[in-house]
Amino acid sequence: MKLRNILMAASLLMLSACGDDNDDKQVVEQVTGPTEVTLISCDILTDEATQAGDLSWKKRRVALLGMLETEKPDIMCMQGQYWNQVVYLEQKLAGTYTIVDHAVEGDDSEKGRHNSVMYRSDKYTLEKEGRFWLSQTPNSKTNPWAATDNERRIATWLLLKDNSTRARFYVVSTGLNTGDLAEDMQARVNSADLIVTKFQEFMETDGIDIPVILAGNMNASYAADDTRRDCLKPYLAWMESVRDEAPTTDTKPSYNGLGRPASGVCLVPDHIFIYKAQALEFATLDGNYGVPYISDHNPISCKVKF
Repeated sequence: MKLRNILMAASLLMLSACGDDNDDKQVVEQVTGPTEVTLISCDILTDEATQAGDLSWKKRRVALLGMLETEKPDIMCMQGQYWNQVVYLEQKLAGTYTIVDHAVEGDDSEKGRHNSVMYRSDKYTLEKEGRFWLSQTPNSKTNPWAATDNERRIATWLLLKDNSTRARFYVVSTGLNTGDLAEDMQARVNSADLIVTKFQEFMETDGIDIPVILAGNMNASYAADDTRRDCLKPYLAWMESVRDEAPTTDTKPSYNGLGRPASGVCLVPDHIFIYKAQALEFATLDGNYGVPYISDHNPISCKVKF
């Protein structure tokens, strides 16, 4: 696990007075009002030597910082980046954002792809965090069932507390496997079902029922003719789509293919789902923040309330 500048979660207060039946009960912090969260999600194009000009990571990373400065999200979920990209953002954003990062290759690994969540250091307290693999053995370094892309996939999650309202909520960043064969389709369905089940289990174990914001590249769209869309059903059975439910929204493609998307590729693979929250706004950020493309995926953003 790569985790820096973490603000340690404060211990819950305990009643200390004597002579009352409630003396040993844990004090539960009461939420003081409605909470709004702005969140951006983006599948980050990896840093490759073959990328040149405006497509190079050196150019795109400046645009990514410009996008964050312009949009000022409370939280950003990132999927697919390399370790050097995580380090760059960590260094540049120190003091503003705290980054919780996990690698698909295991704890303390600088190899392979990473999955991160960064949050405003002044606004939230981190209470818990973790990751699990999208596989039939989620606690071990394994691949998603029989998916043919041969890449490990994880979900990185945080339990945050809003310092102003004391509201607690989960944030999840993930990316599902690619491929159009039957085994790829089933792996995506299994992965989505696992994610939902995990958070239902977390809340049952902790005795809480709190909001969840889930974001990432699901490699599937809502389109009626998209044969990959079944993997969205486990989410929609328990959660809502911000893109669908927000009164202010759009239907723009989130996959841009750097201006040259291949025929038949999924153009709307990136999604944000919510549980126990109200969708207020959704937007696909396809503007120019210094270069035409921050990644081969346009960032997507939302504002939610609970």
